[in-house]
Amino acid sequence: MTKCIHSLCLVCLTLGVASSSSAQVVLGPYGPRNPDEKNVRQPNEPVVYRLKVTPAPEPDPPLKYVLYPRWTELQPGNSVPMWYRALDQIGWNHPRMKPMHENYSRWFPDDWQKMPVDEVRPFLQNMSSRLDDAQIAAHRERTEWDMGLRDLRGSDTINFLLEEFQESRHLTYILSLRIRLHLLDGEFDEALDDLAICFRLARDVAEPETFINDLIGIAISAISHENIRHFISMPGSPNLYWALADLPHPLIDIRDATAYEMTLPERYFPWLKDPASSERTSAQWQSLLVETLRESIRLVDSNGFPDRSASELSMQTALLGLCVRAYPRAKAHLIDAGYDSEDVDEMPVGKVIAIQEHLIYQTLSENTAAAMSLPTVQSLERLDHLVDQLRDAGYVGRYWQGTEAIPIASSLLPANSQMKEAQMRRESMRAALMTIEA
Repeated sequence: MTKCIHSLCLVCLTLGVASSSSAQVVLGPYGPRNPDEKNVRQPNEPVVYRLKVTPAPEPDPPLKYVLYPRWTELQPGNSVPMWYRALDQIGWNHPRMKPMHENYSRWFPDDWQKMPVDEVRPFLQNMSSRLDDAQIAAHRERTEWDMGLRDLRGSDTINFLLEEFQESRHLTYILSLRIRLHLLDGEFDEALDDLAICFRLARDVAEPETFINDLIGIAISAISHENIRHFISMPGSPNLYWALADLPHPLIDIRDATAYEMTLPERYFPWLKDPASSERTSAQWQSLLVETLRESIRLVDSNGFPDRSASELSMQTALLGLCVRAYPRAKAHLIDAGYDSEDVDEMPVGKVIAIQEHLIYQTLSENTAAAMSLPTVQSLERLDHLVDQLRDAGYVGRYWQGTEAIPIASSLLPANSQMKEAQMRRESMRAALMTIEA
């Protein structure tokens, strides 16, 4: 028996069933592709997955199988210390990881069932203590990383290291090897146990409120979905419809990260939060904006401006050129926003520029946050429309040539539409897998 779904609206996702067992999925430059196809998929072309599946009845009871740790199975404690123990010594260049590092392409072949099991078994045995720690972590009742992200200011906001979260993907690869080994051995219950660890790891990694964490969590869930495709293609495998339905939805909730990331400009440049109420002399405003310019050059293409290490005089000269161009527009912007024209005339030039930067930051962040609060499809449509509007208004575009005198908000605010699309792809894959299992 074969099952197929030929389209899933709004996702650019196509699922089908191959007539032979040779069709597999590999990762190409534009995403997953069928290795039997000679032509690489072009951007915006639908992704095609081919699976061969066999009938499997609905489980009785429906939640006989699960893909996420049951609430009744959770134990008191914080999962984070056990995740740290599981992640110890699995950095890509660590000696214990050398076998997988050197044989990655052979251990993860296009045809996953050709994995060299005689090589993988001893490697997994050597990693058994790490996987035991991961099992414990996945069944702890709470997750508290306690990273103090809200307290970060200045360059620390973008220089904060997240190495342990990057290494969590290595743990996922190790779990993937064991999942595939279980499948080849016909050990479906054990494979489901490891899939539950993967999904809990994805959710826990995404707990800190940054888009980096969310993207890593989404990447882990993508690997997990790939392993589910292998699972349901195995003859005799149980039906996972209800197990997929029971997964947290969405698995990775990007709302907290969105709220956090939208504050990045004012955390990097704290003066941006409320420059109107700040009393500084003209010289102080100039000094503040010179330092802002110096930092901005580090963040974006300087496009002919002095190097960040340039002299104070060079920076002042560059800032003067920017202000001469931006001041008339900044002054008009403040008056349009409701500031009294006489008050604006009396303000130092630096303060006028600073207040306009604040107004642009508010416009960009609040409109983007509003668009992100919509359901995914409407959100993406709104974000596309918003970008067009902001580009026409000069708020986004080529650095140093837009409405901003110094590209602060336009360079530091995140790419929200890409995050929405990444989240949608994972939720769409879950829905597609449920459709197949139905």
